[in-house]
Amino acid sequence: MGRGKIEMKRIENSTSRQVTFCKRHVGLVKKARELSILCDADVALIVFSSSGRLFEYAGGRSMSEILQAYCDATHNEDRSRPIFHEAKDTTDFEAVSPPPLILP
Repeated sequence: MGRGKIEMKRIENSTSRQVTFCKRHVGLVKKARELSILCDADVALIVFSSSGRLFEYAGGRSMSEILQAYCDATHNEDRSRPIFHEAKDTTDFEAVSPPPLILP
């Protein structure tokens, strides 16, 4: 017997929403860490909670090094391979030109 599917919609109860965020955030960081270790990948994860609190994870290199590599890759005019970004509301990956990332 497997787990039931939950409907993907905003959780209206703020306490339940915060508890879900905490649990899923931990799981998301765990997956990012596993991807970094198992595949020797540079992984950067940036999450802002609904209250605006910043959570970040960098695996492989520092966050600033990964973000700089991202900026260099997205601003390179001669792209031999497409860059894939996950769309916010779909589960498919799309090859798109990302907006420029402004670093402080």
